[in-house]
Amino acid sequence: MAQKRSGRKSPRRKRPTKQQQHTLSWVGALFVVFASLAFFRLGIVGTVFANVFRLVVGDSFLVVSAGMILMGIWFLFADRLPKLARHVWVGLAIILICALVLLSAGTMTTLNVNSHYLLATWRLLQNDFGLMTTASSVGGGLIGAGLYALLAPLLSSIGATILAWLGIVVGTLAFLGVGANQVFNWLQRCGQACKHGVMQVQAAVAAMKKERAQKAAAQQKKPFLRSHRQLRRSPKTKHPVKHLITRMISRLTGRHRFTNRRNRLPCHAQNLSRSQLRLRHNLSLVKRHLDLMQTILPRIISCPILTC
Repeated sequence: MAQKRSGRKSPRRKRPTKQQQHTLSWVGALFVVFASLAFFRLGIVGTVFANVFRLVVGDSFLVVSAGMILMGIWFLFADRLPKLARHVWVGLAIILICALVLLSAGTMTTLNVNSHYLLATWRLLQNDFGLMTTASSVGGGLIGAGLYALLAPLLSSIGATILAWLGIVVGTLAFLGVGANQVFNWLQRCGQACKHGVMQVQAAVAAMKKERAQKAAAQQKKPFLRSHRQLRRSPKTKHPVKHLITRMISRLTGRHRFTNRRNRLPCHAQNLSRSQLRLRHNLSLVKRHLDLMQTILPRIISCPILTC
């Protein structure tokens, strides 16, 4: 017969739980300690760590050490990697590499070094390690010097610098998450806007030229009296005041042939107002006095009594 099972259940054995290792927390603590020593250059140890950072990233060791401090603090408190998109890491890496190339290019140009960039950078770092100082400029470290030594013979120093600046622009766009299609669309919109602006400027210039031409044609067709200053500047006019008065009188009295070339109407056919008639009478009197003075003055001057 089958043995009856007892109603009591045997207690289950507890599985041993795995202890958390906190690997990232330890890494964060090391980052904070070493980067703080390098950033503040505390004593001989801090100077050594600073030169180690300078050996890799050159004069940008302060920025890199500050970033490592922040990363270490994150590891200490979160115990995990920061959840950032891939384009952010890619953009930061491109910006850092291109900045190292620019630093090396500036340092080599200042020191007037045209070849053996890696060797020149290593000698500068070796001197700083020996003197326990961080005073000299080492550019972008061995990474920047190596990349500059690769690009300078191929593109020249100016070409390498331009390429590095373009890389910084590309890294910034990648960091912000701007795609290539967005950049091309923006460039096309800029080109269309520039084209529209040029067309507007051309249209404005053409309208100004047309308006000037119309004004010049209207001034040629319409009879007018020149000012006293223009008459003085004219070399053909000997007596500008008399000529001006004569022109005004001839216009009011209708002695000139036509006033409007389109309609071909004589001036005396137009009805004159009282003020115009009064002005014509006054101007005619002025002209008579001027003519009289012009005829009498030469005779008075040529009189033999006055000449004696």
